Amino acid sequence: MSAKEFCGGWTGRVLLVDLSQSRCEVRDADPDVLRSRLGGRGLGGWFLRPACSLAWDDPDMPVSLCAGPLVGTLSPTSGRSHFTTRSPLTGAMGDSSVGGKLGTQLKRAGLDAVVVTGRSEMPCGLEIENGAARIVAAGELAGMRTSQVFARLAGFGSVACIGPAAENRASLACVSVDKHHAAGRTGLGLALAAKNLKYFAVTGSGRVAVADKQGLLAAREEIMRLTMASPVLMGQQGIGCFGTGSLYDLMDARRMMPTDNFQRTCFERASELNAFAYRRKYAPEKHGCKGCHVLCKKVSQGRAMPEFEVMSHFTALIGNADLDLVVRAGIICNDLGLDAVSAGSALACLREVRGRDFGPGEVVELLESMGRGQGALAHGARAVAQEAGLPG
Repeated sequence: MSAKEFCGGWTGRVLLVDLSQSRCEVRDADPDVLRSRLGGRGLGGWFLRPACSLAWDDPDMPVSLCAGPLVGTLSPTSGRSHFTTRSPLTGAMGDSSVGGKLGTQLKRAGLDAVVVTGRSEMPCGLEIENGAARIVAAGELAGMRTSQVFARLAGFGSVACIGPAAENRASLACVSVDKHHAAGRTGLGLALAAKNLKYFAVTGSGRVAVADKQGLLAAREEIMRLTMASPVLMGQQGIGCFGTGSLYDLMDARRMMPTDNFQRTCFERASELNAFAYRRKYAPEKHGCKGCHVLCKKVSQGRAMPEFEVMSHFTALIGNADLDLVVRAGIICNDLGLDAVSAGSALACLREVRGRDFGPGEVVELLESMGRGQGALAHGARAVAQEAGLPG
C-alpha cells in the first residue's frame, strides 16, 4: 500500500535519519504495523524493539518521534506526540507524551514518525519542511538555554530542543517543546545529546486525510458536549480554569499531598500555595496544546506557570512555602532543559539525607548545578541516596 492510499489518519510515511551518515530518507510505512501498533506510543515501541538490548547510548539505538492517527485532525485534545528510546535513567523503555504543536506539525508535514539513529560528530539540528528533511550544523547553538534556541528558531511551526542539562550529561534532562512544554522523565534529553542532536524543527502545511469526516465531526461534537459539561475540566474551579494546579486543593483536602520526600501526606501551608494563589499573584492567561479546547497550561508574561506536580514538588515535597521560588524553579528547569518533577524529587531526597531545610537561594543554586551536570543531584534521587550510602 502506498502513502497515497492511506486515508484513515495516517500519512503512511516515516522519516529515517542516520546522523552518522548525515542521511535522511522518507519511506512508506507498513500499513499492518500502523494498524496493530496504534498511536504514537505503540509505534515508538515498534521502532525500539529490535534495538532494545543495545546500550542506551549506542549509535544504533533509535530515538523516535511518533504521532498517532488522530493527531492533526479535528479530534479534540489530540495534538500530542511521543518520544521513545531506551531510558538513560532507568535502562528500561523510556517514552514521554508531549504537547504543544509538534505532533500536529509533524503530521501536516506528511509524516507519521521520525526515527533517528547514528551519532553526529558535531552538534546538529534536524529541520523538516513538508516532508523534506535536512541535517544542519548547530554548533552556534551548543550550550544555549532552551529560551535562546526557541528565539533563534522562531520561524518554524514547532521546535523541540535540548538545553545545557542534556549537553552536560545530566540524567534528568528532558526535551523542551515550543517554549512551554516538555517531554519529561526518563532522561530523553540525554538520549538526544548522545547523538549530538540539539533540536528538531518542523513546519507542515498539509492536511491529514480522514476516512469518515461526518463520523469524526459527530464524535467531536459529542466529546465537546461532554467535556464542556464536566465541572472537573471546564467548571469554575476546574482544570480549564486553573490548569492542573486545580488538583492541589483536592490532594490537600484528601490528605494525599506528597510531603517531606513522601514521608507524610499533609502540608500545613498548602492552602496558601494553591492555584488560586497563583491567579491572584500572577494573573496567568490560558494556553494549551494545538487542537485542545481545555487549555490547561497557564502562562504569565511569557512564562509558564507551574503545573500540579511542580507546585507540589517544590512546596510540600521540599518543605517550601515561597510561591515565587516555585515559579522561579520551574522557569530555571525549563530553561536548562531539566525535568522539573525529577529535579524536585532529587532535592527532596537531598533534604532528607541532610536532615535540614534549604537555605535562602540554595534551591536555585542547586538547580543551576544540576544543569551543569554536577554531583549526584543531576542524576536523580536514587543517585543522591546511593551517594549517602542509603538504599537507592
